[in-house]
Amino acid sequence: MAEASKASPLSGIGRLRIVDGSSISRPGSAGTDFRLHATYEPAFFRFTYLEITDVHGGEAFTRVPLQVGDIVVGDRAYARAPSLAEVLAAGA
Repeated sequence: MAEASKASPLSGIGRLRIVDGSSISRPGSAGTDFRLHATYEPAFFRFTYLEITDVHGGEAFTRVPLQVGDIVVGDRAYARAPSLAEVLAAGA
């Protein structure tokens, strides 16, 4: 049984944040030149975080500013130990 002082982040009201990355290519490019990392918050009906990186900037929750209680959703590209450890460390 969990202690009242150690309630789960899901027991309160947390921010739902949907996180994803998109590849961007220059005209005539043979592959990805940049990546756009975006966080969308349905409660606000808008993107609340955007970052553009070069081709080496991988998708990770470590890019997203997290707060205690955040509920973050990402696709399988985000399911790596360092990325998930960042979510847990933030209390999200």
